Amino acid sequence: MTFIEQLVQSLDARLQHVHDEIAALTRAREQLTANGTAPARPSAQRPRRSAATRRRTPKPSKRPVSIDSLRALLEADGGLSTADLARQANADTGKVLPLLRAMEAAGSVRRSGRRRGTRWHAVGSEEEWIAQRAAELAARSRKS
Repeated sequence: MTFIEQLVQSLDARLQHVHDEIAALTRAREQLTANGTAPARPSAQRPRRSAATRRRTPKPSKRPVSIDSLRALLEADGGLSTADLARQANADTGKVLPLLRAMEAAGSVRRSGRRRGTRWHAVGSEEEWIAQRAAELAARSRKS
């Protein structure tokens, strides 16, 4: 007998075993449903939720943010991330970031760090910004 013939016989035997098991399970199910102890078909419907559990809590409304309010928040704190600044201003991050970039282009704020580590800082004048940057670089060089 070749290997393939043996494999086919093995598969046939396993299939017969599975068919016998299916028949036994079908008979057991029929006996249960005949006695009334189980429903004929399991319900495919999900239990309905009450109106109270279906209600969604409304999102807090975000108010419009101005450059002046962002500037005030940045002056009050040393440096804030975009997300922290948006949270404190009760505004959407997507609305705050373009304003910060415009303020950076105008020279009223500066950015430090990268990606998630980005912090925004208020800058009073160009001289003040140069002094802050020099102090930052000096502190960095002392650490190295």
